[in-house]
Amino acid sequence: MRDPIIIQSSSKVKRFSPKVEIKESGRKLTSHSGLYLVEQFVEALGVREELDECIRAKQRERGYDESQSILSLAYSMIAGGDCLEDVDQLRHDETLLGLLGEEQSPHSTTAGDFLRRFTLGHIRQFEKSLGRVEKRVYKKDVTSRVTLDMDSSVFELHSEKEGADWAYNKKFGYHPLFCFIAENGDWLHMRLRRGSAYTTRGAESFLAECLRRLPAGLSVRLRGDSGFYKKAFVEECEKRGVQFTITADQTGPLLEKIAQIDEDGWTKCKEGWEVAEFRYRPVGWRKEYRYIVKRVEIGKGEQTDVFQGMYRYHVCVINITTGSAYLLMRFHMGRGSMENYLKEIKDGFSLRRLPTNRFHANWAYMLIGMLAYNLISWMKRLVFPSGYRNSLIKKLRFRFIQIGGILISTGRKHILSLQNGYLHLKEFVWTYERIQELGLIGDR
Repeated sequence: MRDPIIIQSSSKVKRFSPKVEIKESGRKLTSHSGLYLVEQFVEALGVREELDECIRAKQRERGYDESQSILSLAYSMIAGGDCLEDVDQLRHDETLLGLLGEEQSPHSTTAGDFLRRFTLGHIRQFEKSLGRVEKRVYKKDVTSRVTLDMDSSVFELHSEKEGADWAYNKKFGYHPLFCFIAENGDWLHMRLRRGSAYTTRGAESFLAECLRRLPAGLSVRLRGDSGFYKKAFVEECEKRGVQFTITADQTGPLLEKIAQIDEDGWTKCKEGWEVAEFRYRPVGWRKEYRYIVKRVEIGKGEQTDVFQGMYRYHVCVINITTGSAYLLMRFHMGRGSMENYLKEIKDGFSLRRLPTNRFHANWAYMLIGMLAYNLISWMKRLVFPSGYRNSLIKKLRFRFIQIGGILISTGRKHILSLQNGYLHLKEFVWTYERIQELGLIGDR
């Protein structure tokens, strides 16, 4: 006898989204209500006044002010814009323009023309304005000691651009210098360079510029990779009273010095690696320095090195006299956060793509990215709820920037009505109130 055929009915019900008619709304809507918070913060810092006072890139009196052109691009980056054309999304958002106090904003073509007018002189003007704004924030927010993380990074390009060249890693692009403040993640300074520039090219003058952007009287420490392991840079740090930890090149003489360390000279650390220290003066250097070396035993199956034997070493030169070798190596290893900073500016603020074929125009665009990045960094410390101190821009966009809202104006009263069911409404309002409490930051 055949088995009976059993027919099972599914309890699942197929669901379909409704068919709708799509049309433009006549209501004053915006999907970027959170940029109003950024604009209020910009007003508290006096950013517009500084940009317009310092920069003279306009060719005629009429037209958009420098601050309008710069901030339209900065706001586009904060909102998630990926290229110049994305400023047009905000340009056609009449409700957002009303919240920003603007009647209109530059078209993407106008923004590109504005960038292409930049010369090195205009770059210096822009840097001056940013430095003045930074000092206002730091008078309010920086402690007595700061750690500068300095590095360079290749920005790969896929088309010919002015100043682009083949870099040390065989990639075609630019090779800018960067400096971040480790304690708060602020992007202190940057300098765009040709792709072929060596890491330390111009590093001494760059360090001087970084220090000028900080309030006087601070104790400054600097961390750098082996690209900064050069006599001239070390001497510049000494000259300016900067304490440093810099990754050392593992030259033959230095490895011989490490090989002379007795086994009793190595201290086992809780992380599993060992640390030791010695004094050494590289060839041509004026004096000997304190060197700290970390060694990690190579595991089974891993490839050994003919020069380093069964261990991998990480060595750094320092001019800090106090502190154990273990604590100073831990401090130096903290510079790994630079990778996170660079990833955030490239991907979070879309600086991986530079918009023009002009070198100084792209430099100006990166400075606008630096302003956008720092506005968010400062807001995280000064006005956003404390739980967002370490948040990336992606999270902040989703919770505070890309928020639907309606602008209601009745007489002299204006109401920003945010989307129904907005989960972070209380935090949004709290942030707005914190900005109002700040008032005007610093001297005008």
